[in-house]
Amino acid sequence: MRKKKRELIKNLRIAKALGDNHLSHQLARALRSILKLIQGISAQTAGYRGNFDRAKQEVDFDKNPFEYSKTIFKKERGQLLLTNDQIYDHFKSTYEVPKSVRLYTDPNEQKPEIPHIDFHGIPPTLDEISSHIKRKSSKSVPGPDGIPYIVFKKCPSVRKHLINIYGKIWSRKQIPECFGKAIFVLIPKKDRVTDPKDTRPIALTNTISKIFFSVLQTRMTRFMLSNKYFRPNHQKGFLPGISGCLEHNTLLSESLKDARKSERQITVCWIDLENAFGSIQHELMLFALRWYNFPPLVRDMIASYYSKLRFSIITKEGPSKSLSYNVGLFQGCCLSPITFNIVINILVDKLICNEKKWGYRFKFNNKYTESILAFADDLAILTRHPKHCQVLLDEVDKFCEWTDGLRTKPSKCHCLCLGRRNTRYTSYDPGLSIGGQCVSTVTEDAPFKFLGRKIDNIGRTPSLEGIVDSFLNDLNKMQAS
Repeated sequence: MRKKKRELIKNLRIAKALGDNHLSHQLARALRSILKLIQGISAQTAGYRGNFDRAKQEVDFDKNPFEYSKTIFKKERGQLLLTNDQIYDHFKSTYEVPKSVRLYTDPNEQKPEIPHIDFHGIPPTLDEISSHIKRKSSKSVPGPDGIPYIVFKKCPSVRKHLINIYGKIWSRKQIPECFGKAIFVLIPKKDRVTDPKDTRPIALTNTISKIFFSVLQTRMTRFMLSNKYFRPNHQKGFLPGISGCLEHNTLLSESLKDARKSERQITVCWIDLENAFGSIQHELMLFALRWYNFPPLVRDMIASYYSKLRFSIITKEGPSKSLSYNVGLFQGCCLSPITFNIVINILVDKLICNEKKWGYRFKFNNKYTESILAFADDLAILTRHPKHCQVLLDEVDKFCEWTDGLRTKPSKCHCLCLGRRNTRYTSYDPGLSIGGQCVSTVTEDAPFKFLGRKIDNIGRTPSLEGIVDSFLNDLNKMQAS
């Protein structure tokens, strides 16, 4: 039909050149008919294409609603306004430093009890390996060797070779050098990043090491829980079967609600640790493993692993030069969450020993809450009186000094205190301090966000107007898709 249109246009030009008006009129009328027909067919085809696109979107949504929703609500990442030299120099000065040789002494008066359930010390089994491979995402970005999880998912016979490799590692207590290599991908924390400190370095390690350390961290977590070294009512970060954010936020919300209703004294202080994962001394981590009675097998393998950590950074010009990682834990390594929790658990134990029922006391049942609420490095102290809260904050300062690496960030620490002032129940500044600086109070204009939930100056979740606007905006995006 389009060919016919081109012929009509050609003949119409010839007729006009010859001055044949009658023929020109007939050809023009035929051309208009052809154009209308083409437009109708195009509109119909567009309708078919639209129906096809909508049908494909419905199939994609039914197949994986979560992944499809991410394509609609995907947020733009921040921009890294940094030169390659700035990035390299920052990470070199932060992590390629002399290793600490400090000998740590006992931090608490009371040592953990001897474990009544031993660590599961046999090499990784085929069932364990297969179970962890099944839970891994096929879309995970591989490490330096470029081998994705899909290889181990689609080729079960390869897993038998993993058993042999892991068995030799287990018997020799030595981790291969390739397990300690990583590529850092920098995730901006702000819209426009001009300081390398405002990035989150995610370590991409080899999948063969992730599978091995997934098995190891599962056993370590089970050992800590079964021997009651971890206290899930206090520390809820990275623990299986626990909705830590929801449980901590619910306890805080209900405590503040009860305090407002009954006009009782309550004090909450949120503590921010600066570069928490990147500040753990390797010797401190090994001390924590000895402190909680891990067998030499585990300690030797982890010591071998952390002695071989090296990384390069993905920049605009490609990977940087390789650097050694002499302090801190890789963010993105399967072993980092459990080892970090074990170190922080020393602080949690120390604070629990000092709390002496200092938590908030509910009016309706006279029961006390926990004073220490932890989700990995996100810490909150919940007490009735500010003086008790200050005692615990002083213990946090002592612990950070003892670690020779961890440090609080007072500018990001906040507190909220409700009580009677001059016969009026209101929020006020309790005068708390940490790290030698005053802790700022939560204000009405700038609510504080803890584990994804905002809290205003009287302990309530801010107005729903912003939430409703955000929800309506998301609905518009869905409709537009």
